[in-house]
Amino acid sequence: MFTLGYWHQNYGDDLFLQTLCQRYSDVTFYILANSKFIQGVEELKNLRVIRYGFVLRMLDAILRRLGLPSVTALVGRFRFKDFIEIGGSIFMEEENWLEKYRERVYIQKHCISYSVLGSNFGPYSSPEFKQRYEQFFDSVTQVVFRDRYSKQLFETNNNISWGPDLNFAANLPEEARTKEEDNKKSLSISVINPEWKSSQSEKSVTNRQYVDFLTTVTRNAIQNNFEVHLLSFCEGEGDLKIAEQVKAKFINSPEVIIDNYETLTAMTKQISKSSFLIGCRFHAVVLGLLTGIPTLPVAYGRKTQSLIEDIFSAKLWLSIPELVELKPSEIRSAGVRLPSSDRKRIVTKAEEQFERLDHILKSN
Repeated sequence: MFTLGYWHQNYGDDLFLQTLCQRYSDVTFYILANSKFIQGVEELKNLRVIRYGFVLRMLDAILRRLGLPSVTALVGRFRFKDFIEIGGSIFMEEENWLEKYRERVYIQKHCISYSVLGSNFGPYSSPEFKQRYEQFFDSVTQVVFRDRYSKQLFETNNNISWGPDLNFAANLPEEARTKEEDNKKSLSISVINPEWKSSQSEKSVTNRQYVDFLTTVTRNAIQNNFEVHLLSFCEGEGDLKIAEQVKAKFINSPEVIIDNYETLTAMTKQISKSSFLIGCRFHAVVLGLLTGIPTLPVAYGRKTQSLIEDIFSAKLWLSIPELVELKPSEIRSAGVRLPSSDRKRIVTKAEEQFERLDHILKSN
């Protein structure tokens, strides 16, 4: 089965692939990706990578210049009959949105099934963007959004449903599901590059303000005998750059550690060991809630806001500008934690999103 998504060595998106591959261990999934962005998913035994190398990139450029379908569309059409598009913010109104839309329409017209799972809709500004996708969603096999807000934008479309983020259904190792207390206190911070994400937020802060805040928090944590882990989920989006700027303030402090995403197992294990988690990345918040870790949800856009409000029915998240105004002593009280009973309910709801895909795969 061909799987479309954002394959750029991003922990959250790669976790979608793990969730999919582990649930359907007898199915072989295929992705088209650049070789330098697949390190994180190489451990998935039933995933195959079609390498998007120099030749395919050159071919893609020629096809696009001629106004022809992309390599992704052509590979999909002539090699596969069933498609999954899985990912979070995959329906944003970006500069090249019409090109991406046409690629999706082309694939849908030449396949048997096309399922959209785990996404949210927007941000967008033009009525045309929403209208075109309303038609597209009506033509595919199914669309499962991960927030009520996106579902409500297409309230009359019976082909669309919603459920909690698919990674709540992740088959995590047992040690990652139950946090065991030990003698070492650990604060994990999933960092972002605020200036990279500023276009997705109504207002933001500068990198310097953000780094200064993280520096203050880290210093306070060390003074309280915490080990501090700076989690870089996506080096390509500037996470590692920010982590290195904070670490540079503590060059002689072994208690401050950078964890740059290399493999799914290593990053998931580190999150599960945390005593407290500041989640500036969406899937850091998801993993924190899933594993029962006290988590401070930080929203740089609507998706994290919707996640928290759908679960808690309250604004228990902070924007980045609100975050940097916090005093270190206020951080722990701003955290949230899901009781075990609520976690089980959300996991069950997340797993329900696979019911239609279960049927498609069994019929093949």
